[in-house]
Amino acid sequence: MLLSAVHLAAAEPSTQVFIEPPVHIELSVDRPTLGFGEILSFTLTFTAEDGSLPEWPAIDSTLGPFLVQEQTESGPFTLANDGKRWQRAYSLLPQQIGNLNIPALSFTWQTLPDGCPPACPPPQSYRFDAITINVTSVVPEGIELTRLQTTGAPLSLPAAPDNSEADYWTWPTLLAGSLLLLGWLWQRQRKQDHTRQ
Repeated sequence: MLLSAVHLAAAEPSTQVFIEPPVHIELSVDRPTLGFGEILSFTLTFTAEDGSLPEWPAIDSTLGPFLVQEQTESGPFTLANDGKRWQRAYSLLPQQIGNLNIPALSFTWQTLPDGCPPACPPPQSYRFDAITINVTSVVPEGIELTRLQTTGAPLSLPAAPDNSEADYWTWPTLLAGSLLLLGWLWQRQRKQDHTRQ
């Protein structure tokens, strides 16, 4: 069986495509340059016209010098030619400035023809090249970092007043008020009892 593999670079240098009929795999980022602190969208798309199934690369909380902020998966979607499409999208946050590489990834798929199992062909795979992303500083060009001034020390607030003396008089005042209230209620009750007699 003659297999043909084509590795195409799309119009964007940050997109790689692998075509080996009936499989089509695309690995892409939304832009080749971003500012530090911005989110980069990294997408893997797998399309197959037969019973092939994707085995996604293991991507955990980091992908090279990027933190994985979010991962979403969609599919399979049925296409007009009875093929299916799956997609995984990652939101990546760069951890430094400069030319950063999303590392090379191997993508594996399993073709499941009729009669499989027990006679299943071995999985196939393709290794994508690393993708270089230019992460720029958010400080404008021409600014000398040594000349940046800070806004100053944080404001100091005056200390809270000493309330220990006020706390000392709180309980005796409440006790005296309670005694006065009880005395008034007792006197009132006594007057009501005398007027009834």
